[in-house]
Amino acid sequence: MRAERLFIGLWLALVVLAVFWLLTRLQVAQDLSLFLPAGATPQEQALVEALRRGGGSRLVLVGLEAQDRDSAARAGRALAQALRESALADEVLDGPRGLDAASEALLFTYRFLLDPAGSVGFEEAALNSALLELREALAAPVALLDKARLAADPTGAYRRVLASWQGEGGPAIHDGVWMAAEGPPTALLVLRLAPGQGDVADAQAIARLRALHGHYAGTTRLHLTGPAVFATDARAAIRADVTRLSLLGSLAVIGLGFLAWRSLRRVVLMVLPLASGLLFALCATGLVFGTVHGITLAFGMVLIGVAADYPLHLFAHGRAAPALWRALTLGVLTTVLAFAVLLWSDFGGLSQLGLFVGVGLIAAALVTRGVVAPLMGPERPLRLPLPTGFKPLAAGPWLVGGAALLAAAWLALSPRAFDASLSSLSPVSEAQRAMDKRLREALGAPDVRHLLRIDAPDMPQALRLAEQAGERLDRLVAEGVLARADNPARRLPAEQTQQARQAALPDASILRARLEAAARASGLRAAVFQPWLDAVEAARTLPPLRLADLPPALAERLAAQLTQDASGAHLRIALSGVRLPEALATGWPPGVLALDTLALSERMVERFRVEAGRHMGWAALAMLLVLALSLRRGGRLLGVVLPVLAAVLVTSALLSLGAHPPGLFHWVSLILVAGVALDYAVFFQMMPADEPTRRRTLGAVWMCALSTVLVFGLLALSRVPVLQAIGVTVTLGVACALAFSLLMRPRPSGRAAG
Repeated sequence: MRAERLFIGLWLALVVLAVFWLLTRLQVAQDLSLFLPAGATPQEQALVEALRRGGGSRLVLVGLEAQDRDSAARAGRALAQALRESALADEVLDGPRGLDAASEALLFTYRFLLDPAGSVGFEEAALNSALLELREALAAPVALLDKARLAADPTGAYRRVLASWQGEGGPAIHDGVWMAAEGPPTALLVLRLAPGQGDVADAQAIARLRALHGHYAGTTRLHLTGPAVFATDARAAIRADVTRLSLLGSLAVIGLGFLAWRSLRRVVLMVLPLASGLLFALCATGLVFGTVHGITLAFGMVLIGVAADYPLHLFAHGRAAPALWRALTLGVLTTVLAFAVLLWSDFGGLSQLGLFVGVGLIAAALVTRGVVAPLMGPERPLRLPLPTGFKPLAAGPWLVGGAALLAAAWLALSPRAFDASLSSLSPVSEAQRAMDKRLREALGAPDVRHLLRIDAPDMPQALRLAEQAGERLDRLVAEGVLARADNPARRLPAEQTQQARQAALPDASILRARLEAAARASGLRAAVFQPWLDAVEAARTLPPLRLADLPPALAERLAAQLTQDASGAHLRIALSGVRLPEALATGWPPGVLALDTLALSERMVERFRVEAGRHMGWAALAMLLVLALSLRRGGRLLGVVLPVLAAVLVTSALLSLGAHPPGLFHWVSLILVAGVALDYAVFFQMMPADEPTRRRTLGAVWMCALSTVLVFGLLALSRVPVLQAIGVTVTLGVACALAFSLLMRPRPSGRAAG
């Protein structure tokens, strides 16, 4: 008794310390990038980094759907103006954007250093051709101001520079507002949210955007997409579902416990292992990883669904049953071994799950033994009418083995056994993805699947690498390998390139002679172009134009592609219309990485599956050794291993028959299915086979299965695909585990099997 009181006192002290730590130190994250792998290759590492903090992470695409195009255009202008006045976004675009006077003046001054044509425009033949074209242009009804600028730019250098900054093509326009060319009348806006101070600030910004829509454009239907919106909605969905489903799951298990024993004392004691396991698991995960992910927290429902088994078995058998503690210890040990493989995962979130579940289950088992058992009071019969009279079938092992073989054959032949895409982790619905695709296509936004990523010590070096890559990209476009490459180095050349163009400017006397010859041939007066000669002379002494020199209107246009931090400069070139992805894989200068985001993500997930499968193989061997040492008989060992194997294989086969093939978290949840099946099979094999004990064991296992199905059945209703995957997999798996464990039960012999 003294040892029991000491244990309870120690438990209470630890609970107080854990609660204090959680209230003062716990940080919960909802960023799904935590569930991305670390990346084994430079390309994979670059992809993970781009997904975590890509330049477009604060981008929001807005669609305003109305009855007609006029109404949509009015709503688009009103909302865009309200957003600009609110300072909610750094940049708001709702139509063709010109450049301000400061930007135009800067580009005009630097036109010879920025001109993609370089020194070609100064050659005699090019100059002759340019003046002949200019004579025709001057005869056209062009504004006087434009005529004056043409005299200072006869070779069209400024026009080429301006075209490179304004881009090619663009969305349809109605009444000065971007408009979707197809589908319902929809005005289009693009904005980049102002930098916030964390997830809360981002959520407030999106909420404020929706409020502004309701006030200024409430007659239209609002569509919001983009990384910032998806991240905010994902955090809200995870937080809401974790809170709602955890509460409902807890209430369901408590209600089931009360119906089973009609005792408030037993219900309270049943909650203690669950709450303790969750509390200590949160503390351990927070101390090791710094933050606890929302999905990891959702695995608190795993503790509700599994750790509840421990007091349920105790209530059914009584604390004086020696075989109970042997079976319980073996069940906990093997389940923890199954989850321990996740600790070595490249996915940080999965490592959290392994630690969280392992600590939680061990804590729940210890509290069941040291706190619940001494306080449970006199034994009470199970009051629920459960089918405890089910007799073992002689053909049970053959049925279970046959089901396992059929499922294994199906999985070996099925092309839908596993979905390796990261989209299986995404909380973005199919409808949201479809709307995002529609808005991007309407805006002419580049494909986000293929890109070049450049990392360099500083921005000049990054731009120089981008120029080197651009030479090959131009050839690939000419060969039809891709349609377009959005290279920021075409707008802002590297300093070395600007200096080379500067050095290539012809001598003043040579240039004047060429101009006079071209003017005579075109019938124009050479004196008209004196401003051009003066500008060329002034360009000889200009310092190279740098990113820091750009006015805000120009800098904003490069913000999504050029970033700089303590680690160096980072540049991104989006590639559109890629027809031969394999031609982009290699051949780039050092420091330039070609990323096929879809192929890389699938390769990373597949690599995780293979590596984790290897770890699980070692864990399975360890579990088999533990079971063999504990059970000591081949028949009982087969009675535990075969139901577990069959439950995992049949559940996997059933998942592959669904609308979508099983993904990463379906696969991870199979570890829990194995743990549940182990628990059921171990109790059937290790508890005495006399009739009263057999009925109590059957009742306890039925209660465990019902509580787990209640919890994970609710989780299967989640809006978050990751949580839904866990719920569906475990619900199916528990049904299979119960059926196969029942079929493999040893037949009554009238003597103890312990």
